[in-house]
Amino acid sequence: MIDIQLVGSIPDLCTNCTEQQITMESRINLVIYGILGPVVILFGLAGNLLNVIVLCRDEYSDFMYMYMKGLAVADIGYLLMALQMCIFQATLGDMITSEALGIYQYQILGPLWNAFLATSDFIVVCMTIDRYR
Repeated sequence: MIDIQLVGSIPDLCTNCTEQQITMESRINLVIYGILGPVVILFGLAGNLLNVIVLCRDEYSDFMYMYMKGLAVADIGYLLMALQMCIFQATLGDMITSEALGIYQYQILGPLWNAFLATSDFIVVCMTIDRYR
């Protein structure tokens, strides 16, 4: 069985911090992970969805366009995983509130996130090799 320790509240994590420092840190966390991150991610999702829609036309049947379509799909998957991580970070911070959430974050979401990133990198390498050989 996986041993996941539940952590306490934010004041328990920062013993030398004042209440003002804790609230400022939580506000910054909320702005970055709750507002800025999702906005940037949604723009990326919209752009990649447009790429997939355009590249699905018959006139874009060359092999390089297949690479670009695969890259857009891999980036969509990566951005969806990043959106979930932003939501978790904005709402929970570094706290794991249940064993199921910990398993999901570290055993499912993390590996999927890395798989989409690795796929994206691999496609870029394949495009580079195909272009300059």
